[in-house]
Amino acid sequence: IESHGTGTLAGDPVEAEAISDAFFGIGNGNDDGSENKRSISDSPLHVGSIKTVAGHTEGTAELAGIIKLSLALQNKTIPPNMLFDSLMPRQELPWFPFVFSAGSQRSMKNILRNYSSHLKENKDTSLSNLAWTLHSRKTLLGLGASFAAAGMDQLITKLDAASESPNDVGTHGSSVKRQPKILAVFSGHGAQGIRASGRA
Repeated sequence: IESHGTGTLAGDPVEAEAISDAFFGIGNGNDDGSENKRSISDSPLHVGSIKTVAGHTEGTAELAGIIKLSLALQNKTIPPNMLFDSLMPRQELPWFPFVFSAGSQRSMKNILRNYSSHLKENKDTSLSNLAWTLHSRKTLLGLGASFAAAGMDQLITKLDAASESPNDVGTHGSSVKRQPKILAVFSGHGAQGIRASGRA
């Protein structure tokens, strides 16, 4: 992959995570339960950027990347990333909180109790897959609660405490549902003018 490679603390982690999700999938599985064909350990994906060699060439950045890839294919060699010794110290690994949703307090506590019972009986459950599924694949209702946990036992303890608590659990979200409005779309390819593609 020839990446954009901003070289910034904000841009690089986001781009790296997007590439990983696109080629390996979040949780390394598909929606139908099957595993992805690619494996991070068995099938490495080489990622680089011409910017580590030539810097940012502004309007010709994409052209420089194409030339680099063409030469790599011609010479059957993957060029190294210059000046790369280690990942950025603030590189964040993707994670998700454990998010639960319900229509009422009674329902919320029942859901937390049921998940706790399930996890006690299935200690081999992948917590990363569970967190992602709860976060990204479940319908969000009016009442929501989230938990952070470093391991199975800690999560079970928190679920038990919340489900048995005499106090309310979670917070109520907004009942207003509207289609989001797109403010702007930035292509990341630099400034463009009107009818730029029509000029030769």
